[in-house]
Amino acid sequence: MLHVFKFPCGVCGGECGVNTVMCGTCNKWHHSKCEHLTKAELNLLSSNTSVEYVCIKCRLKIKNKINKIQHDH
Repeated sequence: MLHVFKFPCGVCGGECGVNTVMCGTCNKWHHSKCEHLTKAELNLLSSNTSVEYVCIKCRLKIKNKINKIQHDH
């Protein structure tokens, strides 16, 4: 039987608990390790609620949209 986690990692699909960060764009949780975040970066994000994290996948999508807009003009 396939186990479906309540908060699956947006990268690996494993269960998220500690050392995780939520993307403010896709609203998915990600392991800090899957996002290649250092402990210092994770602590900074955890302590500063005014900073919204954007995951690697969403940053790539945004970059591709910007490139397309620039190319089309």
